[in-house]
Amino acid sequence: MADRMHIRDAAPVVLVALIVALVVAGCGSKAASPAPSPSPTPSSSGLAGTIGSLKTYLGQVKPIATQVGAAAASLPDAIKGLKAKPGATWTQSATKLNAIAAQLASAASGLTALTPPAALQSAQAAGVKVIQDAQSTVAKLAGALSKHTASAATRKAQIQAQISSLQAQLSGLAKAFSALGG
Repeated sequence: MADRMHIRDAAPVVLVALIVALVVAGCGSKAASPAPSPSPTPSSSGLAGTIGSLKTYLGQVKPIATQVGAAAASLPDAIKGLKAKPGATWTQSATKLNAIAAQLASAASGLTALTPPAALQSAQAAGVKVIQDAQSTVAKLAGALSKHTASAATRKAQIQAQISSLQAQLSGLAKAFSALGG
């Protein structure tokens, strides 16, 4: 439960930081983003360089935001048909949740590998933390289901509530990152 509270607390911080960055950048442009590279490189100094670095960074973040959004969208399907008692549906859900956890781990790694503009360093760190916390929670749920642990933490209604909460948080984070690029 403490993990869920921490994720919920970090999401607004990330969103506010990203909105501030969007305002500073002047709301972006409709031009196509350059291909992602390991880190943005300023094209010139001053404001133009800062804006160029920001646009490059946002272009790199967009596929990661898409990946996080896809992981969030797939969470409800991962537990669809989950029965209240241990059995094959638990094993199937655990397999799907493990795949989503791997997807989230990949997204967190990809975001960590980027070098953000100075104004977005704390927002990126908070975003990585939200994704890592969600990945950990999804992996724990998968582990509990695969072990067929019939405890209060793995009852169907509680799992569905956790999945719904994670989906909302990850979708919000993905939308916030995507909105910056638009």
